Amino acid sequence: MDLVRTGAALSAYIGGTAQVWSYTSTHDKLVIELSVADGSHRVYLVLIGCVGIWGRTWWKVSSPRIEVTNSGFLFVDGDLRVEFLHEFQLVDASPS
Repeated sequence: MDLVRTGAALSAYIGGTAQVWSYTSTHDKLVIELSVADGSHRVYLVLIGCVGIWGRTWWKVSSPRIEVTNSGFLFVDGDLRVEFLHEFQLVDASPS
């Protein structure tokens, strides 16, 4: 997924909640669950190649964004910062 589309998709969750959902050390994969304010829709933000994770495990979504760095990417929202090297994707988590 590209940065522009991901940024637009993430902005829909401002005012909602987010939480670290899972971390798989064998693949350095972090999954963050984002929910809209009324809880009617959720997505998983999957970050691959995590090399640093700083911050809370649950928070109110305020300004989620993914930035390009010299060595990969940085996901930032509120107090949470995740440095990762490879890829990212949004996966719908709400029942159909």
